[in-house]
Amino acid sequence: MIQALVALAGSSAGTFGIIYLAKDGIAPGQGFSYAEAPMFYLFGFLFAALFCTVMSWRPSVRAKTSMALGLLTLGTAYAGMAVLHGYVLVTVIPFFYGISIPLFYLPFNALIVKRTKPENRGMRMGVLFLVVTVTGVIAPTLAGQIIGAAGYATLFAFGFACLLVDVVLVLFFINGEHKLVFRINYASFGRRNVAAMFFEGCYEGLSIALIPLITLLFVKGEQQLGYIFSVFALAGGAMMLVLGFTSDRIRRRHLFMWAGAVMSSVFALMVSLAPNLGSFVAGNSLLQLTGSIAPLFIFAMMADIGEDDPASVSATREVLLNSGRAFSLSLYVVAAIAGVGIQTAFIAASAFLLLMLTGRGKDRVA
Repeated sequence: MIQALVALAGSSAGTFGIIYLAKDGIAPGQGFSYAEAPMFYLFGFLFAALFCTVMSWRPSVRAKTSMALGLLTLGTAYAGMAVLHGYVLVTVIPFFYGISIPLFYLPFNALIVKRTKPENRGMRMGVLFLVVTVTGVIAPTLAGQIIGAAGYATLFAFGFACLLVDVVLVLFFINGEHKLVFRINYASFGRRNVAAMFFEGCYEGLSIALIPLITLLFVKGEQQLGYIFSVFALAGGAMMLVLGFTSDRIRRRHLFMWAGAVMSSVFALMVSLAPNLGSFVAGNSLLQLTGSIAPLFIFAMMADIGEDDPASVSATREVLLNSGRAFSLSLYVVAAIAGVGIQTAFIAASAFLLLMLTGRGKDRVA
């Protein structure tokens, strides 16, 4: 339930956040350019990577307190977007968005790893990915309806309310005695797996920030955008459960990761080259269908390697992901300023997906 509410807020207020920046971010009716709007995520992910490092310096972190603070800081970001305009939205507000990521996800993911075993890890992680997928089907359509009826401020208030409810659930259900020691430990996972995780972040940064803006090239109305985003999420499906269960049986998780990365690379290229809405929807639906496969199995592979120290798995993973996200978006912003179109720039996502093939899993940690 905790994950479902975070996903509900993220798939509604979060998904439409960058649309809001591109349409009304500077002032009502005046939005940021396609080079400026992604700076929200660029700075947010940069702050996230830096704060992961800060959290690794602490002797220990109480899981309940950290997760609650993470939800509140994310809620602060949504509240800021509801009432503010101008460049503060792409410079200051990303700080709150960014630090919310390690505050919430470092303990959350560490507890997931701690509560799974190699024989059920793929299946259980697949369930978490499925929760995000199912929520992602409902939330964008709901968000489009909220914007159409009451505007963006109401949508951000809705996201804030979801997170407040989640804070109550965290305080009620998470064991207050859970104290975690986060250490960033690249050596334990091997250079190839570290590289794969970084390149996953590079792909995710482009996907999170650019796909909504590319969609805006083809569809302008918020309600229609909501329907389109729901179609994309629906494509994710229950495939994660089947693949997760299968990988638990044969334990060669890197084979599933490789297949997901290669297929996703092809579909990302389809998105980049799509000339019209129909071909874009087809390409991105296929990308959403396969795009979670590689991340699921890279996470499971790292958990298999570091199962005796789940907090280090979580900390190392988050610093690599967010560093990769910030890196790819910095490249995009430079390219956009130089005049490269957003669809053309998304070709880089295809390349980053192929670079994820460096991952080898527990059987080859070198």
